[in-house]
Amino acid sequence: KRTGPSVNMRVCPSNLAEAKHKFFASDCQEAPVFRYNYLDEEIDAYFAETSHVCYECLPDAERILKLMYADYGSPKRFSEQLYGPGTLDSDDLFDAIQAYVDDLNLMERVNICIVEQLLSIACVNKFSNESKFQIKIRSGALSGATVQSICDHEVGTHLLRMVNDESQTWHRNRDRYGLSNPWTTEEGLATLNTYISLPSKLLYPQALMYFAVCRGSSIGFVELFQELRSHFADPERCWTMCCRVKRGLRDTSKPGASYVGQAYFKGCVE
Repeated sequence: KRTGPSVNMRVCPSNLAEAKHKFFASDCQEAPVFRYNYLDEEIDAYFAETSHVCYECLPDAERILKLMYADYGSPKRFSEQLYGPGTLDSDDLFDAIQAYVDDLNLMERVNICIVEQLLSIACVNKFSNESKFQIKIRSGALSGATVQSICDHEVGTHLLRMVNDESQTWHRNRDRYGLSNPWTTEEGLATLNTYISLPSKLLYPQALMYFAVCRGSSIGFVELFQELRSHFADPERCWTMCCRVKRGLRDTSKPGASYVGQAYFKGCVE
């Protein structure tokens, strides 16, 4: 039984900014040591549960990586085609998500906030039956072309699925009805919805994330960063991907990876 997204999103290093500064100050040669706002045994249990890496879709992922180079020539040109030149900030994304949620008449059930420590651009979760749904947005700049796709992914898929689930007989009682965890399927659908508004439909970022998890299972952070660096025009985006792969480890120089990032590509393939 695999951990669902609400738990996964809460496991984020609490010292990301400090670790990032030290990593780049070392000329990308010293693996970061992550801290978490959880007991060590809780983090160890999380990583034990989420470190069973899947290799079934690796041939498909590698095929798409090659296809990107054949069609676009470089990751930089692909990003320019996919995301365009314009940038916005997290306040713009906040306004767009707020309008999207308001159109669905769900504002009374949702809190939206901008946070500093987040490995993804945005995420949706809910911590108890009594609490509101939380939509967190990572502070910083983002491509203007991604705003609609993020709304379709996080609100149009995840939030609506979570709201709908609360009306179902099996809500918080899936085992009784013999229902498997839908998380990978949901992430696959959310990823497909991400591409509705984007000009390219090539699942290159998701295939790269899947590939990175496979590689991270057998090498440390520094080696992974060096291996993935050629796939990114921006080294900070490479850093973020490596952090997502090594989420749940404290000493990231060790081999090991969280399969969480594989769900997007695997869900699409399935």
